[in-house]
Amino acid sequence: MNKNQDFGHMYYDENKQVILSTVRPTTHIDKERHRASVVVIDSDGKLGFGKFTTGSQDLLIAGGGVEEDENLIQALHREAREEMGCKIKNIREVGLLYQYSYWNNEFEKQHYHCFLAEIDGTKFEPEFTEKEIRDGLSVVWLDLDEALTVLKKQRQNGGTQTSLLFLEKIKDMIVL
Repeated sequence: MNKNQDFGHMYYDENKQVILSTVRPTTHIDKERHRASVVVIDSDGKLGFGKFTTGSQDLLIAGGGVEEDENLIQALHREAREEMGCKIKNIREVGLLYQYSYWNNEFEKQHYHCFLAEIDGTKFEPEFTEKEIRDGLSVVWLDLDEALTVLKKQRQNGGTQTSLLFLEKIKDMIVL
């Protein structure tokens, strides 16, 4: 078995119903991790994304792991501040995705919780890590259709598929 291997994805809607599954089942799970992801809408109706200005230049939905001392909503607020440079309000659940991977000799199940939120106040400088700064991470604000077009053109991997699926769900949730 490869050291790091993606075992597939299960995509769920807001009612926790499977809407797409590419999972290759495993016999056991060594650890589980919850991730909070948020798509932020600004006052002009544009959606915020992370974008690397070097390397892949892929669009990313803001998000990361839920820390031990926080719940999902607290993690969303932290991720919006750190990665988008904004505060958020009117948070709505978009969906849930499970990803099964084999990393560092462990089977891992990641719970990707995706939410839609509105910007609360004005934009400010994100709190990028040194690595994110070195890698050229920036924030871009795009119309929904423009974001979908960009995502469909970028290399197709698990992250891109997840972002596309969540954006298609968001398209049904918002009126711009």
